[in-house]
Amino acid sequence: LNDGAFVELAQALAARVIEEAPADRLERVRFAFRLCCARNPRSDERARLADLVDQVRADFEANREDALAAVPKELPEGVEASEMAAWITLARVLLNLDEFITRE
Repeated sequence: LNDGAFVELAQALAARVIEEAPADRLERVRFAFRLCCARNPRSDERARLADLVDQVRADFEANREDALAAVPKELPEGVEASEMAAWITLARVLLNLDEFITRE
């Protein structure tokens, strides 16, 4: 999970979500989930993932050093480190789902 390629993949997925999806967090969660699992998330999945983003963002806002350690050196324009770090965390979760790793 800490492999350099995996970290870069999660950062790239988060950047794509921030840049291409609507600003609404539920729509961003739906977009990210669809990219990874080729389906829309169920309402309970979407709610849990959105809650994760909110919780992690709050944690990163409280500890800016952790946020800066999680993000790439170049952030998308207008995006705070805590916001980017929260979406990177979501990307890491999605990239580790069994549904992502083993498509049946």
